[in-house]
Amino acid sequence: MGMPVNKYIVEDDCIVMAKCDYHKQLVIDNTKVQGGGMFTLDTKKKTIIFYGDSYKFGGVDKEDMQRAVNDKKIYMGRKRKKFPYTEYKLIIIFNKEHIKLN
Repeated sequence: MGMPVNKYIVEDDCIVMAKCDYHKQLVIDNTKVQGGGMFTLDTKKKTIIFYGDSYKFGGVDKEDMQRAVNDKKIYMGRKRKKFPYTEYKLIIIFNKEHIKLN
């Protein structure tokens, strides 16, 4: 096992986030994974920033991320617990550009 890191995947149009060793630990159905990456959570600024690519699943499309945010399909962990940071700003970094998702 590696060192747990804040990681996320997009699976079946849902964002799934957790601290884990491998992106595959967040997956329920491999055939529905659309990509993944890492995230940072800043409690002082109430911001979550998504960045990077999953080695196993590759990066995500910003459209897939935007759809999940718009549909409020954001969960914590493989058991898909309710997302507790509803008042946080969500930002994704694409090609060094910060894009607000909400």
